[in-house]
Order: sequence, then structure tokens, then C-alpha cells
Amino acid sequence: MPNFQSQLDYYADRQCAPQWRSFLLSLAEELSQQLEPAELRQLMHTLGRRMAAKLPLARAATLEDIGASANAIWRELNFGWVECREQEGFLQLLHYADPLLAAFGDDSDRWAPALLEGVYEEWLRRAGADERLRLYQQGERGQRHQPLEFRLAAM
Repeated sequence: MPNFQSQLDYYADRQCAPQWRSFLLSLAEELSQQLEPAELRQLMHTLGRRMAAKLPLARAATLEDIGASANAIWRELNFGWVECREQEGFLQLLHYADPLLAAFGDDSDRWAPALLEGVYEEWLRRAGADERLRLYQQGERGQRHQPLEFRLAAM
């Protein structure tokens, strides 16, 4: 009987549609050869902002509304889910079960999360977040199945 970790690996690998897997892995390899990680992060961040503009949140008056609207979109796209938490001095976004590693490969974890960073930044700006606040990825994912953490805070 497979252990819990192997079950998680099985489901994580299926988060990228099979018809796109070889294309996206090849694209990630080529981009990694052509661009530095900082350039790839910027590209993904820009793509994330464009993606957010095409997938606008429903009108949201509260942080709970923002999370619910975002999760409705993520559910439709099979892109995991987000938890939004107010912390002292910052807003924390924890994104679980993202398909980025399945789509772009394990080596993409240094730059691919910037896609979500761009999405969340755009959504929060459109929801009224102060322009002086910055959204950024907090640290790196320690293990494949850990959530990605983003923070909105004054820099």
C-alpha cells in the first residue's frame, strides 16, 4: 500500500494536463537556458498580472470576500487554493496545491511562483490595496508539497 507522501506525489503530478506537460516542461527548460532567474521571475510576475486582469475577482469588501473570490477562480482552473490571513504588520497569503512544479518542473521553483505573486498583486491592487504596500514571496518552498507564502507589507 502506498504511503501518504507517494499519494501526494501522484496527485501533484496530475495537476498539469497531459496535453500541455511536455510543451510546458520544454518551454521551462528553454526559458531557463535563455534567461537568468531574476529575469524569469519578472516575466512570470508580468504574466501573472495579465492573467489576473483576465480573471478579475468578484467585488470584494472584506479579506474573506477576496479569499472566497480568488478560490472560486482557482477551483475553476484547478490551481489549488489560497488562505488569506491578517498578521501583525502584513497580510499573509498561503497558496496550497499549485500546479507550477507539475507544469514547469522542479527546477522552476526559483522563478515560477512569481506568476502567483503577479496575480495576487494585481488582484489586491484592484481591490484597493495601498500603492505603498508591496507583495512578495516569503522565502522558498522547503518541500514540494508546502504552500507558497506571499506577504503584502510596507517595504
